[in-house]
Amino acid sequence: MVAGALSNAGRTTKSVRSFLVLYVWSTVLPVWAAQSSEPVAPAPCLAEQSKSALASSVLHPIWEGWLVDGETALFQLEAGSSQPAARLLFQPTRISKITSANGKILFEEGRDYRWQRDTNVLELPPGSRIPSRSWNEMHPALSAETALGEAVGGKTSLLFDRPGNLFQSLQVAVSYEHRQPWSGYIPKSARGELSRTFQLLQSRRPLTVVVLGDSISFGSGSSSDFRQAPCQPPYAELVADGLEQRYGSSVALRNLSVGGKSAAWGVEMAARVVEEKPDLVVIAFGMNDASGRRSAESYSNDIQKIMQTVRSSAPSTEFILVATMSGNAEWSRANPALYLEYRDALQRLLIPGIAMADMTSFSEDVLRTKTFADITANGVNHPNDFGHRLYAQVILALLH
Repeated sequence: MVAGALSNAGRTTKSVRSFLVLYVWSTVLPVWAAQSSEPVAPAPCLAEQSKSALASSVLHPIWEGWLVDGETALFQLEAGSSQPAARLLFQPTRISKITSANGKILFEEGRDYRWQRDTNVLELPPGSRIPSRSWNEMHPALSAETALGEAVGGKTSLLFDRPGNLFQSLQVAVSYEHRQPWSGYIPKSARGELSRTFQLLQSRRPLTVVVLGDSISFGSGSSSDFRQAPCQPPYAELVADGLEQRYGSSVALRNLSVGGKSAAWGVEMAARVVEEKPDLVVIAFGMNDASGRRSAESYSNDIQKIMQTVRSSAPSTEFILVATMSGNAEWSRANPALYLEYRDALQRLLIPGIAMADMTSFSEDVLRTKTFADITANGVNHPNDFGHRLYAQVILALLH
C-alpha cells in the first residue's frame, strides 16, 4: 500500500509537472516572446506648452528685451557660505515666479527663497522646499552610482544622471524682469550668407531642414527626451517651430543625429543627408570630438567632407555649422581649449552659403555668471530645457 501510494504520488507529481511545463510553453513563453520581439511603444510625451508659445520662447532671445522666462538654476552650498545660493544671468527688478523645473511646484519668496535686492543672487532660507546640494554632493566618490568618470584632478567624480531626471528634480525655473543689457556674445543675422534659405522663407515656400549631429542635436537633456513634464522639445524642433511662426513657411525637419557620434561619423552619413533633399543642413559636432582629443584640423576636414558630399549632389544646399556648447570644465574629458579651436576652424570655413552658430562663445558667456549645473541635464555635456532654448535662440538669430 505504501509503495503503491508512493507510486501514485509520483505519477501525480509528474502529471502536475507536465501540466506546468505545457502551461508555461503554451501561455507564458509566447507572451514573453511577443513582448521581447515587439516592445510596446511608450506613451507619447506631449509638450505642455503650445507650439506657438514654444516658438515665442525662442523667437525672443535673452539678449533682447527685459524679460527672462524659465531660466534654470541649481542651488549649491559653497565653502564658507551659510546658505545655499544661485545666480541669475541678470539682476532682476521683479521676480514674477520661481517654480520647480518641471513647473509643478510654485515656490514662495520668504518661505522658499530670498532675493538680495540690487543683486542677481538668490538664497535659500532654513526650511525651504527648494532642494540644494553641497560641494561634496556635487562631487561624489568615484565609486558612487551617480558618478561619471573623474573630475579634473582625479580625486572625485561629478554628479551625473544620463537621462536628466535627477538634475531636473534639483533645478528651479525663474521668470523675472530686469533692466540690464546683455554684455556677452550676440549672434548676427546670416541673411547674406544664407540667401537662398531666406528667399524660401520670405516667399513662404516649403523648407526642408536636415540636422546632423551628436546627442545634443538628437535632443538628449530635453524633458521630452526623458519623458517628464513639461515635455519641451529639443532645439531642432524649436528651430523648426520658430521658423514656421516667424515666416509662415512649412518647415520639414529631418533629424539624423545620434548620441555619442563625432564628425567622422558625419562623413559616413553625408549620403543619407542627400537622400532627404535638404534646403538647409545644420551640422553640429564637437563635444565628442573634443572628448576624443581629435585635432581641430581633423575635425574641420570632416566637416568639409560632409558639405562636399552634400553639395556634389545638391549644389544649392546651404549650411549652418554649430560650434558646440562648452562641456563641464570640471569634467576630465572636457576640453575647453579644443572647443575654441573647433570654433575658430569652423569660422575659417565660412563662405556664401555657410553660416556659423557660435554656441561656444555664447555658452562661455553664460557660464561667466551661471554654473554648469544650472543649465545641464546630465552634469557633464547635455543641456537641459533652458539650454536647448538657448541653442534654438542662437540658431534662429542667424535666420532673422
